[in-house]
This record gives sequence, structure tokens and C-alpha cells, in this order.
Amino acid sequence: MTNLSAQDSAQVSVLIDGVEVYGDKMQFINAQEIQHFDAIQLSTRFSENMDQILKDYAGVNIKTYGYGGMSNISMRGSNSSQIAVLWNGFNLQDLLNGGVNLSLFPVYLMDDIQVKKGGSSALFGSGAMGGSIHLGNKLSFNKGLLMDFYGSTGSFGQFQGGSSVRFSNKKLATLLKVYYKQAENNFHYVNTYSIGQPTAIQDNAQQQQLGILQENAILLTNHQRLNTAIWLQKNDQNLPPPMYKETSAQHRNDESARGQIAWSYFSSHYKVNVRNASLFSQMQYEDPEINLISEHQSFSNISEAEAIIKLRAKDELQFGLSYHYEKGISNQLQQNARRDRSALFAAYKIFMGKHISGNISFRKELVDDNFTPFTFSAGANLYDLGAFSFNLQVSKNYRVPTFNDLFWVDGFAKGNPDLKDESSWSEELGLAFQNQYRKQNISIGVTAFNTYYQNLIQWTPEQNIWTPMNQEEVWARGIESHLEYNTKIKKWKFDFKSRYVFTKSTIEKLSDANSDNIIGKQLILTPLHQGNASLNIQFQKIYIEYIQEFTGLRYTTSSNTEFLDAYTLGSAIIGWETSVFGQNAILKFRINNVWNTVYQSMPSYAMPLAHYEMSFKITIQTSKKHENE
Repeated sequence: MTNLSAQDSAQVSVLIDGVEVYGDKMQFINAQEIQHFDAIQLSTRFSENMDQILKDYAGVNIKTYGYGGMSNISMRGSNSSQIAVLWNGFNLQDLLNGGVNLSLFPVYLMDDIQVKKGGSSALFGSGAMGGSIHLGNKLSFNKGLLMDFYGSTGSFGQFQGGSSVRFSNKKLATLLKVYYKQAENNFHYVNTYSIGQPTAIQDNAQQQQLGILQENAILLTNHQRLNTAIWLQKNDQNLPPPMYKETSAQHRNDESARGQIAWSYFSSHYKVNVRNASLFSQMQYEDPEINLISEHQSFSNISEAEAIIKLRAKDELQFGLSYHYEKGISNQLQQNARRDRSALFAAYKIFMGKHISGNISFRKELVDDNFTPFTFSAGANLYDLGAFSFNLQVSKNYRVPTFNDLFWVDGFAKGNPDLKDESSWSEELGLAFQNQYRKQNISIGVTAFNTYYQNLIQWTPEQNIWTPMNQEEVWARGIESHLEYNTKIKKWKFDFKSRYVFTKSTIEKLSDANSDNIIGKQLILTPLHQGNASLNIQFQKIYIEYIQEFTGLRYTTSSNTEFLDAYTLGSAIIGWETSVFGQNAILKFRINNVWNTVYQSMPSYAMPLAHYEMSFKITIQTSKKHENE
């Protein structure tokens, strides 16, 4: 008989025939630093994209280029290229521009999302300077057959649907998910860039998405496991004009193919992982108005070998090697746009008595023939001090330049192969309070953070040719806080969550080509104040949730003389869990922007007024898990 069990995100373990297997790099991070969305929390958000759930609950800055358009994330004053997005531990940041478009990541494809704020390059490599997002699915053995189907329709010609099939026995766990989405996105909006601010209709914004994800876990023996995964995705999208322009004929096509294979050997005291991932992406951009067709491709192959050893009662040591082969192809890139990266990394987690734990990690990377700066992270956690816990973290982080930074070439711009890596020093201090009294639970947390970014890459003109230089330095500091409270009164459940973030992120050094009057100014599009709050009330199988989001004023010029107004958005959700032919079903109705707020997430990109979505999901379980699992 095969048993599977899991503990919290800080200490994941698997029991197979009495053999304990330890988790991945996330266990070397204090649990207090991680915001975790598990399968239960995500089960009612199946029709949304990743950017929506992060905006509702995570307290991060999401910058959206119009409704249905590209969405980027930033944390703690960073930009999107300084936030790593990892799928099963492999970084999905684009090789060419360093970004990740979260609007292309449907929640439905994942049942486990973890958000780590703050630098962690020593564990996760280049790009994890401001934070990281971790995506995956948890495959369980001996659960039988489980299927689900979902469908959704909403404003602006939106329709989507998907299906998943899970099957597992004692030796095999397999998962298949598919989804399709289309939308006209022809919404009405208030054009604040036109005289009189007339109401207009969004044009040339149609979109289609298609995705398929397949994963397997195979127990080869009582001490060996093989995992495989394939993720294919396609997105066709027309790009609407900015509000100051009447028409657009621009079009963008994104395609990606991602594959992974991993072999694990485990015993009661150690685990060995050997794994490989191949990641391919292609983007084609067309603008018929100027007769432009541009195509960009990127390919990377990542190989890793690591060992995790259990020392003493709870202490754990991890060490390993990784190798990245990277190649970019574009008519705007040099022909030899390729790179080899090798890294040595290690991490150690120690428990000192009943109330103190510590962690330290480091990474040293060789990029072609040049070493990156030594990268490390060290922290301490004091926990179970009554209802209080404290954590302290210090880290040095880095990001290697993108292929556009290094290899770009055209008549107006040229890359710089001599660029240094971006780097940062980061410190944070957190205090948390958790208490449970009868049927009431309360959690309060405050974290102060301080990050200094150096060698930031900035494109500047030299003799009428734009080129990137390591010249900018930015100081980001602030406070993050959260309050969560839930209780149960007879058949009623109440769940309140709120987050507030204060971020002061200022330019401290820049190139001579810029004016000195921007030193000490807030970074563009980085709000000083941001927060959200939600209240969920459930009575038996019916729940109502209200979500309020606040985004403060954001400057649109480096001199801080022009800005986008602050705004608040409200969303209301009503859901019903019921039974259809003896199977579990979820019906949901959501209204976004219930107060018809006129706002912009990014300058000149239109956002809709109130709009709705109706969705349903049916789960069919034909075989139930055993009682003693």
C-alpha cells in the first residue's frame, strides 16, 4: 500500500512505504514569508487568470495594458523582469525581454500557487530580485478517477471552457488539463484623452487562447520516482489602439512549448533529484499600417542535479549543480545570440531548540566565461513565542541581462555585450501574530523591507543610437501588512482578509544624459500606497464575497510632474456549491468594477466599466480514496 501525506509549505514530506522524502527549495524559506494558494482556495477561481487572483489577494502591483491585454507584476519597487515565475522549479522569464505575461496563465491549469516576496536569487537563480511566484500541481497516488468540466460566459463576447482528468493508483498518478478562451473585448469606456471625455467602444481587441497541460508521476520502485510534464499554449490577440488614437490593426501571436522530466531517488535520510526542462516560445507581431512583421523565438534547456540530506532530527542540507543553454532568434538580434550558464548552489536549514530556526543559501554562477557576483541569503525565524513569531532575512541577489540588452541591433538601437549583472542588497524584518480561540482565528503580520538595486540596466542615447548601460541605482523600502480573521457561528462562516503595502522606491543614481531633478523621485508607475480587502460570508453551500482594491497615485514621468489618479475597484461574487446527478457542482456569478470606476492601470490604455462573468464547474469522482490513506 502506498501512502501519501503532506505537511505545511515550510516542511513538505512524502511517505511511501514508510520512506520519507523531503521537499524542494521552498522548504529553505521561512513559512512566514510565503503566501500560499492551495487547491481548495483555487477551486472557485477556475475561470480567472493568474493576474486576477494575485490582484485580489496578494497585495502586489499588477500593471495591465488594457482589459485582456498583457499583465506584468512588480513587488517591493522592482520591475517585472526582476520577478521570477517558476513552474515546477524552472524559471519561465522570457530570454529576450525578461518579462512574464500573467494574462496568459489561467488559474485552472494549476492547483498550487505560492508567492514569495523579497529576493531569493541564491535559491532560484537570476531574476528573483524583488520576489518569485511558484506554480505547480500536486499529484497524489491511489485516488482513483476524477474528472471535471467548466464553462464560463461574460461581458464583451467572452466565452471559455475546459476539462481535466486525473487518475491514480498505487504506482501511477496522471493529470490532463485543457482549456479554451475567446473574447471580443468590445467594451464601452470613457475616453479621458479626448475633448469632453466621450464614451467610446474598444476596437481591435479580439483574443483567443488555447492550452493543454499533461503531467505524470510514476513510482518505479519503493525508492524511485519519475515525473514528466508537458505544457503547450497558444494565444492570438489583436492589439487595440491607445485612447489618443482612433484605430489599430496590430496583431500578436504567442506560442509556447514546455517540457520537463525528473528522476528522484529517496531514502529515510536523503533524496537525489536529476531533472531537465526544455522551454520554447515564439512571438510574432504585425502592424500592417507600417508594413511591419517581427518574429522572435527563444529556446532554453535547463539541467539540474541536486541532493537533499537530512541531518540530526530536522536539519537539512541541499546542494547541486545546474546548466542552462539559451538561444534567441530574431531579425532584431545578432546571429550568435546564445549563452551558456552553469551554477553551483547550496542551502542549509537548521533548528536550534524549540523556537529558533535558521537558513542560509548561496549560489555562484558562470555565464559563458564570466562569473556573476557571489549570491547568498541568510535568515532566522523565532516561532511559537506564545502567539508571536519573528523573522529576519538578508540577501544579495542578481539578474543577468536579457538577450535584447546584449544582442539587439537595428538602425536606432544596439545591445551592449559588456553589460554587468544587475544586483541588489535586501533586508527584511517581520513580526506575526496568530491566535485561535474557540471557532475564531486571527492572523496579523507586518514586514519592513529595504532593498538597494545597483547596476540597473538603462537604455540611453549615444550619438543618436540607443544602447543599454549599467548606470541606474534605485532604493526601495517600505512596509507590508496583513490582517486575516475567520470565525464560524452556527451554520454561518465569516472570512475577512486584508493587505496593505507602502512602497517608497526612488532613483538614487542615473546616467549623465538624464536631468538631476529626478534624483530622489518616486519610480514611474510604482504606487506609494496599495491595498485590498475581502469579506466572504458563507451559509451552508452558498457564499457571497466582496473584494475592494485600492491603487494609489502613480507617476508617469521620471520628474514626477504627471501622474495617473488613484482608484478603488469593487468586485462582488456569489457562489453556490450543489449536487448535480450526485456529483459536486459550483455555480458562480461575478461583477467586476461594480461602482463603474473610470481608471487606468497603464497610461492611455482603456479599462471597462462594470462587467460580469457567469461560470460553472462539475466534478465527477468515479472512485473514492481509501479510508486509511
